[in-house]
Amino acid sequence: MCWEECLRVAPDRAGPHQRRASMLWRDLDDADGALAACDEAIAAEPDSPLGYVEKADILWQALSHPEQTIAVATEGLEAAGENYGLHILRGYALSELGRHEEALEDMNAAVKLTPLGGISYYHRATVLYELGRYEEAWRDVHTAESGLSQIGWTPSQGFIDKLSEAMPEPERDADDGAGG
Repeated sequence: MCWEECLRVAPDRAGPHQRRASMLWRDLDDADGALAACDEAIAAEPDSPLGYVEKADILWQALSHPEQTIAVATEGLEAAGENYGLHILRGYALSELGRHEEALEDMNAAVKLTPLGGISYYHRATVLYELGRYEEAWRDVHTAESGLSQIGWTPSQGFIDKLSEAMPEPERDADDGAGG
């Protein structure tokens, strides 16, 4: 069932509006229309994270508005409760503004929400790098790699190069990749 049919059947649900927003942004490059659809998703179900996550993602990735990303993610966390995506997006936006300690709090929350989700460790590694905590960043990169290698995920080579420049990659031991 396409988003139009879902919207006709369930206009009071966030999901169809969020799917429409995603299509407008990703397929049609219509960020303004997508933001309006996100607002409709939020209005339909203010306690659902769907509209907030999509809106924060558009503000962050498509429009490069860290302050607005932080505001929407914070609003979403207050209205919908703990959410991995909202913590990640707010964390990256905070880090972009140089607020790395606050960003680390969000990345730690994301790791707690998805302890087996290796990508959250990678996100946290990027903030640990900004804080000069290179050994911890390497540990998180290794954890992410071990958790996601079966699906073919590898960290950004650009990030690995930056981290290697700051601190050569330590030898891996048996404990690497076992936690966070």
